[in-house]
Amino acid sequence: GIQWKHGNFTYNNFFGDERVIPGQMNRFRSYHNFIYQDKLNASLEYQASADIGTQSQQQNDGIDGWFAAAFTLRKKLNDKQYLAWRLEHYADPHQSNIQTQTPNGFNVQSASMNFDHHFSDKVLWRTEVRGFVSRDKVYPHQSNTNGFAVTSIAISL
Repeated sequence: GIQWKHGNFTYNNFFGDERVIPGQMNRFRSYHNFIYQDKLNASLEYQASADIGTQSQQQNDGIDGWFAAAFTLRKKLNDKQYLAWRLEHYADPHQSNIQTQTPNGFNVQSASMNFDHHFSDKVLWRTEVRGFVSRDKVYPHQSNTNGFAVTSIAISL
C-alpha cells in the first residue's frame, strides 16, 4: 500500500480467466479493491473500501460488472476490547458472482456490530450481530431480509 501522514491506502487487483459457473467456459475477469484506513483519534479509527469487478459475458461480447462498498468504524474500549460498526452495499445486477434468478440480481445492503476481546496476541473472541436487506426476495422463505448473531474464537499458532 501507499502510506502518507494521515492514513493508509491499499490497492489490490486480479486479472485473468476464471470459471465462475461449473460446466461453463472460462471468462476474463478483472477485480479492483481500494481500501483507505485512518485514525480519528487515539481510540477511534475507520476504514472505507470499494470493490469493482467486471467479466466478459458467457453468451455475448459484452461486459458484466459488480460493485461493493463498505464503511467500518472501530472504537477502542481498552487495551483488550473493541467495538465496531459496519455498513455495506453489494450490487451484482448481472448475477456474475451470485445467481438469484431475480429481476435485480443480487443487490444487498447490510449492517453489523461486533465486540472483540483479545485474550492475548494469539487469541481473539468475537461476537457479531448482522442484518441484510435485499431489493428482491433472495433469502430463505422468500424473504428480502436476513440476519444472524454469531460468536467465535480465533487462535493464531
